Amino acid sequence: MLVRLCGTNALAWHSTILASELASAYEVAGPAFSAHSDTGDWYPLEVFRLLPNDQLDISKTIKDVLSGPSVSRAERRKAQKQLLKRGQPRPAVRVALGEDPENQFIDKLMAHFPMRPEDARTLMRFYTGHATADEATLAFRASLRNPRWMIQWFRQHHTELNEFVTLLRNPAATVVDAVLSAFEKVKEIRALDHTFGSGFADSIIIHKKWIELQDSCLSNVAAKIAESALNIQPQHLSPAILELRCPGLTVAVRSLFSAWWTTTTKMPRAPQSNDFADAMHAIYAPYVHVFRADSFMAPHIQKHAARYGVRVISKLQGIGEAIDAAIASDK
Repeated sequence: MLVRLCGTNALAWHSTILASELASAYEVAGPAFSAHSDTGDWYPLEVFRLLPNDQLDISKTIKDVLSGPSVSRAERRKAQKQLLKRGQPRPAVRVALGEDPENQFIDKLMAHFPMRPEDARTLMRFYTGHATADEATLAFRASLRNPRWMIQWFRQHHTELNEFVTLLRNPAATVVDAVLSAFEKVKEIRALDHTFGSGFADSIIIHKKWIELQDSCLSNVAAKIAESALNIQPQHLSPAILELRCPGLTVAVRSLFSAWWTTTTKMPRAPQSNDFADAMHAIYAPYVHVFRADSFMAPHIQKHAARYGVRVISKLQGIGEAIDAAIASDK
C-alpha cells in the first residue's frame, strides 16, 4: 500500500532536515535544501561513509595466512605458486572470492547494510577487485531507494545496533536525552512532596518555569546538534531565531515538552515510548499539509505546528478527508 501510494516520493531523513535548518540558523553556507525528494532519496549522505574505501588486499591476506607457524616452507612455496603470479592473485583466485557460492559473505553484508542480495553482491565484487567504488555506491543507493526492500530490512534489523542503524538514530537520541534530563529534574523536585508537601513543589514547577526550561533545552539541543552536524563552535541562539529558521526542531522539542507538562502534576502521567517517536516524527510536520499522530500527542503537535499550515490528525479514518481538503485549498 505504501509503495503504491508514495512510489519514490520521500521526505529527507530527520538528521538532514535538522542539519539544514541549523545551517540556516547559524548562517553556515551549504547546498540548497529541500525536505522532499521524488527520487526516493530519504537517507542521510553520511550512510555512504560506512562503505569501505579500500579493496581487499588479496595478495597480502594470502601471504599472511601462509606465513603461519603451521605451514611448512615447502607447503608455502607450493601454495604461493598456485595462488599467486608475480606477487598478484591469479584470475581463478579472484573469481573464486567473487563468486561466494554459499552466500556467506553476502549474508553478513546484508546484516550490516540494507542492501538487496544483488546489490550486496556488487559490494562484495568491489571488495575482491571485480567492481569499482562507484559501482558499489550506486548499488547501495539503488537499495536505499527501494521502499519495499527498506521496509523489509528494517523489520528484520531495527533492533540491531549496527553502524547503519546507530548512524540513523543518533540525532534523535540527542533530542531525547536532553528532554529526559529536564524531566528527571522535575521528578526530583516532585519527590520533595513527601518532605515539604505538594505546595513547595507546586511553587517551583509553574508553567512559566516549564517554558523557560523548554527554551533552554531547545537552545542547548540546537547548539549540540550544530556542533556535530556543522562542525562549528556554536553560540546559543534565541528561541525566536530557532522558531523562524528551525521549524522542525522547534516543533519536535516544544511538542514533547507540551505533552510532558502532564508529568509535572501531583498525579503525573509516566512518559511513553510512543511520545518520543511522535515527537521525532513531528520534525516533518512543518513540511507537510497533513500529519498523523496518536490521540495523546496530536493536540500538542498541532499547538506548535499550526503556524506552519499543517493539520494534525489523530485518527486514521480522518486522513482521507484531510488530504482532500488540503488538495482543494491548493487549487
